[in-house]
Amino acid sequence: MNEADAHMTDMLIASYLDRRLSDVERERFENHLAECPECRQALIEAESLLKRVRPTWKANKVVALIAAVLVLVAVDLKIQQSNDLSAPTTTRAISTADARLTAYGPSGEVTRSGLRFVWSPLAGAISYKILLVDARSRPVWSAAAADTSISLPATVVLRSGENYLWAVDALASDGTTHSTGLREFRVNR
Repeated sequence: MNEADAHMTDMLIASYLDRRLSDVERERFENHLAECPECRQALIEAESLLKRVRPTWKANKVVALIAAVLVLVAVDLKIQQSNDLSAPTTTRAISTADARLTAYGPSGEVTRSGLRFVWSPLAGAISYKILLVDARSRPVWSAAAADTSISLPATVVLRSGENYLWAVDALASDGTTHSTGLREFRVNR
């Protein structure tokens, strides 16, 4: 992708989804996604199409990690409810891997410097919460965000050669929580 292109090409989107971009190309791609709603939508549509035509195989470990993230979200919501005694007690539905909330990057092999997390917006979202865990499901970092991208603080140490998993949960105005599901990346330097 070069600066002259207003939007990403279908071939570039396919290369991104197949993890065939170099580190530099992927970083430029994700930075562009953070700024361009049309390209984010094109990526969402391409991912949706791929999910329909090719099955995804998930290891039991990833399914267990998704369950752990959902438990953390449920506990967080319960704590928030118990801290606000004036709020009515309601049950909030949690939707995993919601098609309207998609994690874009990082994924695959990444460099530690300038690591930025990017996801699609959710219509009616009040806030987003990001959680980063190591390969053994130990929390590494979490943050609340109002926008659809956030940079990893320099104070968070990620080890080279290690795998990490991350997910974003969105609290919608109707009280439901939607999740991107887990995304995995590996720090190569």
